[in-house]
Amino acid sequence: MSGLRPAALRAELFDPAAWQQAVRNRAVIVTGGAGGLGRAVVHELMAAGALVTVVDRPGADMTDFATLSNLVAVSADITQSQECARVVQEAVSAFGRVDALVNNAGVIHVAVIVEHEIEDWRRVFQVNVEGSFLMAQACIRQMIEQPIDTENGRRGLIVNIGSRAADAGRPFTTAYAASKAAVVHMSMSLAQTFADDQIATTVVFPADIETPMFLGVCQQIADLEGVTLEQFVADRPMDTAESYALVVMSVLSSQAMEFNGVLVRHGEDDRPFRRADGEVPRR
Repeated sequence: MSGLRPAALRAELFDPAAWQQAVRNRAVIVTGGAGGLGRAVVHELMAAGALVTVVDRPGADMTDFATLSNLVAVSADITQSQECARVVQEAVSAFGRVDALVNNAGVIHVAVIVEHEIEDWRRVFQVNVEGSFLMAQACIRQMIEQPIDTENGRRGLIVNIGSRAADAGRPFTTAYAASKAAVVHMSMSLAQTFADDQIATTVVFPADIETPMFLGVCQQIADLEGVTLEQFVADRPMDTAESYALVVMSVLSSQAMEFNGVLVRHGEDDRPFRRADGEVPRR
């Protein structure tokens, strides 16, 4: 199954003009939208004319979103089901429906496994797995009641942000790697369960992205390995949040179920979690 490339990664979808046509006036929720990859996705969506609900934790700085039209900023704890339901309610109140969810919020904890506190392990899973599950659940409950969008041929789209750590792990980030593997398998289940309802689920695997959070993680790992940050990142190429936001935009501008059940890795062969015949199993 590896080596298959979804048709929706064709070059013309990396085109802002195509995004404007596909995303304009579509209602998209982005979690973890105040910084990093989430913030870059929000800016691309706004440039394309989307209707955006930005979600981040209480206390996150979202003041620069306050004056933007066609944007709602919501502070919420996505590890609480009632908070996720409130996010969806605010999005629907503002824009009438939810066309897509970008499940971007996530945390990383760096620790040697023998010193890893269980509370830190649970926190990583609460945000990365439970938060993604609860936001997907709340959005799908809304999407399944919506009519199919006659222009793109689906009721909704869930884009879960994964990590290459889900494949092979990473030193000193055991909880994070395990949590992202769980997100991948959760996405497999969603893709199979809701395909007949025309709700697609996709996982985007970013490369290492140069953000303050990731550089902080690199510094912690470098300290554990007894090297400088410069030494640690010297042979570790990093991408920018802005460049990976373009990959997310290509998914959001796809048609119908084109991306359902696909792991999207820009720059290398994609690995769908489809059957060998290319079809996602139905429920």
